[in-house]
Amino acid sequence: MESEEYEQIPWSRLVAESEPAIDRRLYLIGGAIAVIVCVFLAVRIFGSAAVPRQPVLIAEPDQLTTEVNGQIAPPPTPASPMVISEADLMADVEPTRWEINPVVTTIAEWFVTDFFTRDGSQATTNSLTQRMTSSIDEIPHATYEGPEMFVEWASAYAYEELDVGVVVSVVYRTIHRTPEGFVRDEAQAVAVSLVEEAEGWVVDGFPMDAVVP
Repeated sequence: MESEEYEQIPWSRLVAESEPAIDRRLYLIGGAIAVIVCVFLAVRIFGSAAVPRQPVLIAEPDQLTTEVNGQIAPPPTPASPMVISEADLMADVEPTRWEINPVVTTIAEWFVTDFFTRDGSQATTNSLTQRMTSSIDEIPHATYEGPEMFVEWASAYAYEELDVGVVVSVVYRTIHRTPEGFVRDEAQAVAVSLVEEAEGWVVDGFPMDAVVP
């Protein structure tokens, strides 16, 4: 009978043969790729920080252009400022007494001054008759018997244009003589009607009471 023979293999040898061998070249390739990536990132980060940025120029408003249908159009021309004439500015402004008719207002003030003056002078009477129409025959000065009275001042304050002639409102103040001296009266107002004749503007009728402004 033949005897059996057994071979003995060390356990460490079996373990070594069961583990697969890893190629060291893979580690080298991976390390090289990592180095390349690091270098690339470093160049991007530090390179962009080192280069100074150029300032961005903004064109002036008159240098801006617009591209229309593939062509560069010139900048639009600014609109010219609107010019307003003096006549337009004065269109809504009511005329003053001097723009109305200074001759008419002067005659009305002159008439009121002479009409309410009672000094017994023929010169005052003549001045009135020259400024009144021929239809007025008699003025109150001829029959006046009161104290002396003078017009201290007279001023036109209203002007109304009619179909024939105008009406001017005049405010005035008189002073009259008393035994103690002259006394100033309260201001009063009258409306004076005037018409234009061949010789000029004349008063047409006696003054009528008006409201004091």
